[in-house]
Amino acid sequence: MRFQRPRIRTILILINLVVLVLPLASIGLLRLYESTLIRKTESSLIAQSAFIASIYKSAIKSNETIVGLLPNDYGNALKNKLNVKNAQWAISESIDYSRRSTLRKRKIPNPDPDQHWKPRYAVLDLSSSQILPRPGEPELIEDKALVIEIKSGQQTSDIMREAQIHTLSGMRVVNAKGLIIASTSNDSGKSILHWSEVKQSLQGLYISALRRRHSDSPNPSITSMSRGT
Repeated sequence: MRFQRPRIRTILILINLVVLVLPLASIGLLRLYESTLIRKTESSLIAQSAFIASIYKSAIKSNETIVGLLPNDYGNALKNKLNVKNAQWAISESIDYSRRSTLRKRKIPNPDPDQHWKPRYAVLDLSSSQILPRPGEPELIEDKALVIEIKSGQQTSDIMREAQIHTLSGMRVVNAKGLIIASTSNDSGKSILHWSEVKQSLQGLYISALRRRHSDSPNPSITSMSRGT
C-alpha cells in the first residue's frame, strides 16, 4: 500500500494547534512549579517552627527555677475560649480535610497508634488554598507577659535573629494571650491575637496559610518564596 503524504493544509493545521497548546501547557507547568515551591517553603517553615518551639520550651524550663513557677496549664491549648468556626478564615478545616483526603487516597496505615509522633504535612496549594490579605499590624494592649516569658523570649529572640541570617524567615513566638514573646522583628510585647490563624493555633490547631506580603524592600528572588508571600 502506497503511503500518502499529508496535505500541506493538514500540516499547517497541526502546527497551529501545537502553537496554541504550548502556551496553555506552559501555564499549567508554571502553576505546578509554583505549588512545588510553596510546598517546599512550607515544609521548611514547619521544620523551623518545630525547632523554635523546642528552643523556647527549653528556655522556659531553665528559667523556671530562677524566675518562678508557671501555671499548671501553661502551654496547653485554650478550650472553649475562642470560637474557631466563626473565625474570619476557616483555614484549619480546609487543611485538616485536605490531609484526611490525602491519607485516605493513599490508604496509609497508622504507624503510631500511641500518638507519640506528631508529623506535620505541607498542604498548601495555589489551586485550592486561598491567598489571604495582609494581616493587621501588631497592637499594643494593656496585658503584659510574665517575667519568665519575657526572659525566655529574649533568649529565644537572640537565637531566632541569628538563624534568620541564613533562613531569611520572619518568626514570632506568642503566649496564650496572643502577646509576642519572641520575634525576629522589634514588636515583642505587642498582640497579634486579632490574626485568625493565631486564634486557631492557640486552640491547639496546626495552621498553614498564604498571605500577601507588602514591603518597601526590593522584591525577593523566586527561590525565597517565604519572604515574598
